[in-house]
Amino acid sequence: MLAQLFPERIDNDYRGHGLAPWLFALVVLVQAGQGLMSIFNGYYAASSPDAIPLDTYAPAAAQTVVFLHFLPIVRTGTPPGSVVNLVLLAVMIVGLALSLRSPGSGPAKG
Repeated sequence: MLAQLFPERIDNDYRGHGLAPWLFALVVLVQAGQGLMSIFNGYYAASSPDAIPLDTYAPAAAQTVVFLHFLPIVRTGTPPGSVVNLVLLAVMIVGLALSLRSPGSGPAKG
């Protein structure tokens, strides 16, 4: 397993399963979409996936909350954005396992 993580030769030869780069691309695409959503539509990103009740704040306060995401903020209920992050974590773990597995190391067919 460590030989797969740290190969003897550093080159551009990919030795893992062919599905792993596609899962990596999916994770990167979703994460980029989340980042762009936060940049271009911060109000929606704060109110819907993060479950911050911006409607209950004064307009100036809501604008400040959207501007300062790094402060701890009281949320209502369970934010649905955490489900997306858990799914992405599972996809990344599967992708790591597939990338460490050789294409020919599957179960024997008989």
